[in-house]
Amino acid sequence: WRCHCRAVAVTDPSKVTPEPQGWREIDPKTDTQVGIDKGWDYNVGEAWRGRTPDAKGDSWEPLPYPTQPKDKPLPLDLPGRSPGPPVKDKQEMVAAVKSALSGDEVFVSFDKKDIRMDVYMNAEWIGNHLELDRAPFVPFLRDIITDPAEIYLLFEKNVRTGRVRLSVNFIKGIDIGKGKTGFLVSRVNDGYPQGWTFIPTRVKGIDKFRKGKLLYER
Repeated sequence: WRCHCRAVAVTDPSKVTPEPQGWREIDPKTDTQVGIDKGWDYNVGEAWRGRTPDAKGDSWEPLPYPTQPKDKPLPLDLPGRSPGPPVKDKQEMVAAVKSALSGDEVFVSFDKKDIRMDVYMNAEWIGNHLELDRAPFVPFLRDIITDPAEIYLLFEKNVRTGRVRLSVNFIKGIDIGKGKTGFLVSRVNDGYPQGWTFIPTRVKGIDKFRKGKLLYER
């Protein structure tokens, strides 16, 4: 929005300023503090860096879209790299993600069939939001974006605020070997990942993510 907000101190910072009357009152129309519009009750700077995917953990529901039944299973790719080792805690998970991304924060690009999308990845945020048992899939984080099997566009509605957004689902299947397979899904909104789903088995449940407008298929 190219806004240029500034904060100017007008009182002695060593003195505690009492809160204005009604400062913490909740507006029933917005379900947040008075004076804040719907969808703005979160830290914009943190969200820009991919660290606050959804304000207050809001839930989003996909809007109906006529999707045809799938006449073929999602293709499985050879991994091209070894699965990651197990991790003991979030600190080790963050370290594993940093290694997979080759940095603390990077942009990873999809660029095929005249479609270009750049996705911002923050290792700290991703590592802290992944379950520890998903560590074997961490080395494939880049591959979900750079070489997916399918990409879908879908509209989602915020359950609390009613806000509608356009999200992108990147989907990839991997044949890990020895009868093991895995499905990887990354949901991206405005260039920032909103969540990751790693399904470590061959299940029909992957089709629930294959919905919306099919933008790309290999």
